[in-house]
Amino acid sequence: MMKFGSSVVAGDILSVFSDNIDYTIAGKLFGLAQLSIYTLAFRLPEMLLVGNLWVMGGVIFPAFSSIQDKPDEMRRGFLTSVRLIQMIAVPISLGLFIAAEPIVRVVFGEQWLDVIPLLRVLAIYSWVYSIGYHIGDIYKAVGRPDILFKLTVLNLIVVVPTLLVGSRFGLIGIAWGQLIAVTIRRIISLTVATRFINISIFEIVKELKPSVASGMAMILSVLLIMPLTLNINSFFQLAIVILAGAIGYLVVLWYLERDNLTHLLRKVGVKL
Repeated sequence: MMKFGSSVVAGDILSVFSDNIDYTIAGKLFGLAQLSIYTLAFRLPEMLLVGNLWVMGGVIFPAFSSIQDKPDEMRRGFLTSVRLIQMIAVPISLGLFIAAEPIVRVVFGEQWLDVIPLLRVLAIYSWVYSIGYHIGDIYKAVGRPDILFKLTVLNLIVVVPTLLVGSRFGLIGIAWGQLIAVTIRRIISLTVATRFINISIFEIVKELKPSVASGMAMILSVLLIMPLTLNINSFFQLAIVILAGAIGYLVVLWYLERDNLTHLLRKVGVKL
């Protein structure tokens, strides 16, 4: 228990440092006013997606632990979790990206327009962050949290210089540094994961296809409707954009994933 727990605790401590180093750099280099802009840009992706991933982890870890001696079930379970999580992550991330301007104008106000470009980059960051996010629960489930700790150390080695270099270009550089660092981290962590569960990177990418295809339909729907909303109130513009994007996304997702969606709805008690 000490060996297992020490790796988990050490990894969590490093993760807290890693997750807050961007705020430290932004505040130190650019001051409190700029830090508040950066923090606000992170608030929506963190609240809508990243925070929910943490909650899901509390369910997925014991689920993986219960099948740790059944590699085929763990493989299917991991791929299913990737597929289902992306059904949620893609519309949230793309929605924040394409509707960043009306969202900021309505939710935060005109004085926070500097948040818009940062929000767009951090929305894509949150999507990449969500891909295979729960791979750490696989390492813990099979009794190897030390691997998660080593990957966290590696993440620090990558993220600190990336953010420092990005900071030369201001807050937007720090946001891009976050996106680049999380992309590197995901590629490495998923590659390592293929050695513990019998999956390939190609299979993981395959699980993304339905959500990404639906996301493209969502973008197309918004791009078609957006020119018609340019001269109306920001609140109504946001409502129309959300409605158009949701319809485009759900129609295509239902066409591609009808069986899985029906099964999921029945699981949560929706009668069809």
